[in-house]
Amino acid sequence: MMRALSLFTTLKELKSDRLVTIYGVDLNADRFAKSRFTELDIYMEYMKKGSFDKIYGRIGYIPIEIVGEVALAVSEALSFMFDDHNVVPRCIKPSNILLSAHGKIKLCDYAMSTEVMNSQPESWVRTSYYTSPERVLGHELDQIKGDVWALGITLIELALGRFPYGRIQPPEADWMLEGGNGEPDNAEFQLKEDTQAELQLHHDSISAAQLGYASPTEDESFAEAQDRTIQPGEKNHPVQPREKVRPIEPGEPAPSGPAWAKQGVTWRGEENTMSVIDLLRVIVYEDAPRLPEGCFEQEVEQFVDGCLKKDTEKRMSPRDLVGHAWLNITREKAVNIKAWAGSI
Repeated sequence: MMRALSLFTTLKELKSDRLVTIYGVDLNADRFAKSRFTELDIYMEYMKKGSFDKIYGRIGYIPIEIVGEVALAVSEALSFMFDDHNVVPRCIKPSNILLSAHGKIKLCDYAMSTEVMNSQPESWVRTSYYTSPERVLGHELDQIKGDVWALGITLIELALGRFPYGRIQPPEADWMLEGGNGEPDNAEFQLKEDTQAELQLHHDSISAAQLGYASPTEDESFAEAQDRTIQPGEKNHPVQPREKVRPIEPGEPAPSGPAWAKQGVTWRGEENTMSVIDLLRVIVYEDAPRLPEGCFEQEVEQFVDGCLKKDTEKRMSPRDLVGHAWLNITREKAVNIKAWAGSI
């Protein structure tokens, strides 16, 4: 516990617009005296809109312009912590990326310590989603590159609105359960990509007003509405509509996927989930997840792919991230995140 207290004290000294502010941390002497468990009181900045795992759980996948802002915020946080202060956070996941009512996106780094203190299997399972191959294998290598990997997985999860390792077909995955040389017998075995239609699953429930667009008239599209002069009292366009994905038609059933579709991870695995062991084997032996080809701009795909190189020497560093073309485009767009935050 004293180690955790020391760690929090160190984190308290890190001041950045990209990190949730920790105002103070104390051992709770009264509760400590009455309990066999040691407790810490942590005083930190309030982020009203909560974490991005809860946000996409409510509204579906996150608009790619907002995902770009998440990528920018986390990349700058990583660069600040590692390049400027030699701190490796090891906490990158949607539940540790928070949104304020004012549209500020910040990394909540303290979760690293809570996971060190919390050895419950459920906590470890959730964290395992974002574990890099080298960490699964116990290799130290360049530790900050593990956080870059976790960022790539996080961005896919937000952009798709689902568990990023979601599809394994058991008959072709038997090789993973039999030991062997770690290579699949069927060269065609691969994780299945979501269809473009699945990306649009929640889109028709998100109105133009929710996204902050100027509402198109009866005779114009979103793109045409963008070019029209904004009328008094009408909202500006904080984000751009996604045009490459076919909308789900009214009354059309949502794509259900095959029975073997996996929706998450549980300790031993269940009908609709994979086990932790299966997940770790997939992370190590299978190709890294990718965004569905053609659904996003080239710069977006390149950024995510650069985060998810299995060879750590080829994987981007925090310094590479902040200088990437996608983040430069994101900075230039200056998306009105506050308007979007107010709509969710």
